[in-house]
Amino acid sequence: MTTGPLQTAKLRVIATRDWINSLPSSGTFLVVLLPLLALYLATASRDVQNIDSIAAAAPAWRLATHGDLDLDQFEGLPWIIETEGGFRSNRQPGVILFGVPFYLASDSELSGSLPPLTPAAVAGAMSAALAMAVLHLAFRRLTNPTTAVVAAFIGGTATATWRISADQLWPHGPTQLWLALGVLTLAAGWYFRSGLMLGLAILTRPITAVAAAAIGLVYGGLARRLRPIVLIGAGAAAGLVGLMAYNQGVFDSFSPTTSAYGDQFTSQAGAGGTTGYLSNLGGFFFDPANSLFLWSPFLLVLAFGIPRAWRAAPSWVRAAAVSGAIYLLVHAALNRQSGGLQRNYRYPLEMLTLAAPLLLLAYEKLV
Repeated sequence: MTTGPLQTAKLRVIATRDWINSLPSSGTFLVVLLPLLALYLATASRDVQNIDSIAAAAPAWRLATHGDLDLDQFEGLPWIIETEGGFRSNRQPGVILFGVPFYLASDSELSGSLPPLTPAAVAGAMSAALAMAVLHLAFRRLTNPTTAVVAAFIGGTATATWRISADQLWPHGPTQLWLALGVLTLAAGWYFRSGLMLGLAILTRPITAVAAAAIGLVYGGLARRLRPIVLIGAGAAAGLVGLMAYNQGVFDSFSPTTSAYGDQFTSQAGAGGTTGYLSNLGGFFFDPANSLFLWSPFLLVLAFGIPRAWRAAPSWVRAAAVSGAIYLLVHAALNRQSGGLQRNYRYPLEMLTLAAPLLLLAYEKLV
């Protein structure tokens, strides 16, 4: 009996599934990491980047090449502001430091009035690929290796992780990585390490302090234990202290929301009233240009499986998902949902990272 094309394809899929299922976690980590990294590197923006990404690339390049944050040569670029010590970037220290190793490994020269952008693009690609590979390790605690790998590929290609985090040195890629590590270490019961990872997220995107507080309190409440709350809080507090120390050294302010960046958002809280807030929050999900469900419509389908998934979810999955929801609720009060982009979304990426394990369970309950 001859084997037809469909039967041959089916046998290959089965063989691939069996091979992936036989791999240890380190093997499937590479199965996720390497293809995504190759894809991201092939599509990352090396020549034209967003002003936010350029403002992170400039101090990363300067630190790697001169060992300081003096950006007088980039005066006039957006988000390069004048302080008492000279011109500095108003980007957060976490995203700047993430780019430094990539500039140390390169010999890129200045291109006119801009910093070299290719190392920053590579940094963004690496952060996103690592985030999805780490997230798949958390998935493996809930499902078989093949489903975990496929889910990570979907997260890395069917969400704005590809278009945003993997494209440039936005803060979203490194933040997704630290949050994924925070969730993974929480699942393993390593509470202080989880807090430290959440602290790195705070250094990179300060508003994640809301998610860090929520994940510790919710997990501790579900477990009815004080120890996780204390240890997660202590680790996350280290990141907050680091952020405040950086702000004091660079902007002469211990506030985590300095006038260099954060004041414009905290001043917006409640400015639009209840109607404005609800409109902005709804825009995250349904805006015709930038919404989550428009550009990643499979998430709307998964939403129907969340109630059943919630009942079956372990405490770490629930805590991560709730913290993601609280993060987005707070974010809707502080910033416009569009993120200044057209035909894309970026602010829900941190929420998606935290909610990903619950969404995986939602898929399994649906099918």
